Amino acid sequence: MKKITRFLLFPLLLGCLLSLSSGLARAGDFAVILKSGTVQLWDNDQSHDTVKRSFDSNSQRTLAVAWEIRTAKDIALGMEYFTFRHGFTPSATGRTITQVVGFTVKKYFSPNRFLHPYAGFGLGLGHAKYDDGDGNVDRDINLAIQASTGIEFRIGDNFGIYTEVKGLASGTEGEEDNEFDFSGTCYLAGISMIF
Repeated sequence: MKKITRFLLFPLLLGCLLSLSSGLARAGDFAVILKSGTVQLWDNDQSHDTVKRSFDSNSQRTLAVAWEIRTAKDIALGMEYFTFRHGFTPSATGRTITQVVGFTVKKYFSPNRFLHPYAGFGLGLGHAKYDDGDGNVDRDINLAIQASTGIEFRIGDNFGIYTEVKGLASGTEGEEDNEFDFSGTCYLAGISMIF
């Protein structure tokens, strides 16, 4: 029941963020960012179904889509959807699928028109699906916190190359049989479109 309550609070928080950010934005500062890369788990050896599982070093099918409203003081408020998979052994077809949705806050620095380094923080919910490949499927929803840094290389007024290194920590304690801890370091790159 607690997990459902936390999940229902998420849309309410989104509404509050949007109402706050609308007064801070100036025209032409809405950005959409598409990223891909890899997630390296901090704990590659976890026990599930009372069996010790060894997870792949790098994630598969890693994709992130973010949008943000950038203010006159180079503060960006937005949201991000992030998904990735990890295979594991022993199991020929076992995998975990992680999806994270969260609010983000970033501070951009502008030493010149081309280079825009940033630092950011995010808070949201992570959904992990554990499938052992033999018909045992479990799902878990946890709090997810992220800290990120990177550089946006602005090629023009409306387009950029985006790089990011992110630490992603989940609220999973890893004590239950199938509670997958998706905490890790993320290395991402992509494009940003600024409107």
